[in-house]
Amino acid sequence: AWATYKNNNSIIGFTLGNSEIKDIVAKMGGDLPSEPGHKHELASICYKVGEQPVYVVFSTGVLHDYSTLYGFEVAQNIQDHIKTTCTKYNISGNEDIVTKGGLHIGQTKDAVLKQLNNPTKKLSQSWSWTYDNYLKYDTPKVSTTKAGPTDAKYLMKHISKGAYESGTISIVFSNDTVAGFSVDYFAESDFKIEHYDLTTGKRLR
Repeated sequence: AWATYKNNNSIIGFTLGNSEIKDIVAKMGGDLPSEPGHKHELASICYKVGEQPVYVVFSTGVLHDYSTLYGFEVAQNIQDHIKTTCTKYNISGNEDIVTKGGLHIGQTKDAVLKQLNNPTKKLSQSWSWTYDNYLKYDTPKVSTTKAGPTDAKYLMKHISKGAYESGTISIVFSNDTVAGFSVDYFAESDFKIEHYDLTTGKRLR
């Protein structure tokens, strides 16, 4: 259920789809991640947290949006695919590397099953869950822009009626306990575009 995903889509006070990368950097230090040179690539920022330590990687860049948080990964060991330097962050007394729903490093498989139920995909040492949700707006969100040659031909109206949301949770186990996990978020607007003649105001077909 989407509620299960929502219970696990935040870490250290930052929530996927809502929090901004600049706020993470303001709290935890480091530099804003550089935007990649190629489209459709994610950017990330890595932190080495606590004395254990635990590595936390925040990612952004879905649909070329490099300001919003779209994913996080928590792992006992630095992963090969992490190419950035990890900034050290000393966790405060009232913080912990655990989701609201209780997902954390060292958790047993049985505890994970009670928390997340049966996975969508299940291998011996890696499980994953996929969640989908349709968010319907009470009132359509409308934006208008002038379009056509010299912005003078017609008015283009972009009407968003809602959004299709998708979330994933992936867990890697070692000796039947959680060695790492990642949570990701994606949303795409449910919209239609209408064109209107600027002179007559009539809708164009």
